[in-house]
Amino acid sequence: MTASSHEIEAKLVAPSADELLMLPEHIKALGYQISDVRRHVTLDHYLDTPDLDIFRDGWALRLRDSAGKQQLTMKALSQPSPDGIACRTELEQDVEWDGGVELDFDDGVLGGKLTPLVGDKTLWQLFHIRQDRMQFDIVTEEGLKLEASMDQIRWEGQDAVDLGFEVELELKEGSENDLRTVSKRLIDRTDWQPAIASKFERGLGVAGLV
Repeated sequence: MTASSHEIEAKLVAPSADELLMLPEHIKALGYQISDVRRHVTLDHYLDTPDLDIFRDGWALRLRDSAGKQQLTMKALSQPSPDGIACRTELEQDVEWDGGVELDFDDGVLGGKLTPLVGDKTLWQLFHIRQDRMQFDIVTEEGLKLEASMDQIRWEGQDAVDLGFEVELELKEGSENDLRTVSKRLIDRTDWQPAIASKFERGLGVAGLV
């Protein structure tokens, strides 16, 4: 079954893994309560046709492999604001994939949104992202709830590799303005910079496609 959602998040770039892992201490120092930290390790395959039809229509297609389960996601591509706040529509569906080269999904996958973009063309893998994510929840007395992620990322193209360290603060409950306030306070405390390019866009660069 396809799930559709509207994601609102702030994304920041940390200069190193050591600084990235200081995020819980920074959040607590700002006066917010946090949950226990949990860990997720994922391998993401970004897919498109040889002519990049999905990208040209304003979407990114990701096949995520995590703990033996696969999930297919289409994300609308939208430019974040200068302070790193991004709002994106997502379509998600669990799928089965054996890890082989063959990437063929049913016509109805992702609510039928994917098939018209691909047509009779072949899906191929543009690049991969290996991600080690540490995650926790942030709550405030005013009812704001955020899901915070500390991502250590490795982009892998055919002939190139890149590394990065990013923070995501995804809005779960509350207002976008409240999210913006938390993000700004974190920037003021750490001097970390907003992430203007998405992981997908950075991956296109690593793969030499932009």
